Amino acid sequence: MKIGIVIRGISLGTSNLGNGTDWKIIKDNIMENFIVPFKERHQVTVYLTTYPNDELNEVKQFYQPKTVQVLPFEGSNQRITLLRSMEQLRGEDLDFILTTRFDVKWFQKVAHLNFDITKFNFLYKEVEPEWTNRRFVSDIMFGFPVRFLEPFIQAIINEHNNPSRTYVTDMHNSYIRMVEQIGVDNIHFIHDAPHPDPVTRTPENPPGDNHFCRIIRS
Repeated sequence: MKIGIVIRGISLGTSNLGNGTDWKIIKDNIMENFIVPFKERHQVTVYLTTYPNDELNEVKQFYQPKTVQVLPFEGSNQRITLLRSMEQLRGEDLDFILTTRFDVKWFQKVAHLNFDITKFNFLYKEVEPEWTNRRFVSDIMFGFPVRFLEPFIQAIINEHNNPSRTYVTDMHNSYIRMVEQIGVDNIHFIHDAPHPDPVTRTPENPPGDNHFCRIIRS
């Protein structure tokens, strides 16, 4: 199978919310737990979408991507970055697409997770009450056959033009947006139960309760 792995977002720097990312902190983890296990069984092509910084050459040398898309930081946000990262795959010879971020540390081999390669895969439902009340899902990783690329692009556009929350630019509402595009029967949850957020730091929902991944700040 021909798999495209897209790594997106800030590779080095600080977001508008003040969150710092340094790609070097978990680059080996992403390679070991996300990229290499797929390479052992499939033909993998890596694509990067990020912003200008002084270490872009090192980022390229490490990940050996087919393409690197460098977006202007000013005026961008999470949804625009995700959208542009998906648009760069148009016309690529791929069977399946995976996307993650430069700041996500994985606790297990992603290739060994419970994917359904015929459907659009979400990692998990957001912890209650977010799933019951809003149908929010994790936007850390998406995995889907290439036939769902255009529906996903449209879903991102629809959420960007009519966001579920105006004060953030995430894609936690992507389950509803994808149901609008492809129907519920074409959607699969890798982990079917609601799951804690990988960055929340409260006694009720510590990040250690997330056994899939953790967002790492610099």
